Amino acid sequence: GLVHLGGGNPLQKQQRIEDSPDLIFRDWTRPDNPESRFNDRELVRTFADENLATFEFLVANGVTFQERVHGPHFASTVPRQVFATAWPVAQERVLGPDIENGGSGLMRALERSARQKGVQLLLRHRMTGIVCEQPTSGRVLGITAAEVDDWFQPTGRRVNIRAKKGVVIAT
Repeated sequence: GLVHLGGGNPLQKQQRIEDSPDLIFRDWTRPDNPESRFNDRELVRTFADENLATFEFLVANGVTFQERVHGPHFASTVPRQVFATAWPVAQERVLGPDIENGGSGLMRALERSARQKGVQLLLRHRMTGIVCEQPTSGRVLGITAAEVDDWFQPTGRRVNIRAKKGVVIAT
């Protein structure tokens, strides 16, 4: 449930923390910090520019955050870490009803939003391949996946899924 997002998000503004995409970029490409000096500048630029949009996306899809921004941590020079609030339904928390974990607040909110939008989630499946127009290149057409049991062992059932708009790969 800990998310490293700054750039001048509403929680930072509420705490009068001055931040911007340019400051994120400078922090995460600093040559004097071992956690930032070898970072890919193009990737960091994209990350920095997408912080606010990502924060807004999470909020728009039901994620709520604790009001305090934490930090600075790692290469950041200003506080940028926000914690999702625990999922309100104790029995649906990932680590159990007695543990208030922000991870459940983050993931359950995104799950609910995705299901409301018609997304089909395949649990207990492992992606085994990406299907492209050419064997190793071109437009992604879909994926292949194998069903797994409780011990993550293949059950023998395989599925092919055609992409309609895109493929999101996440863990």
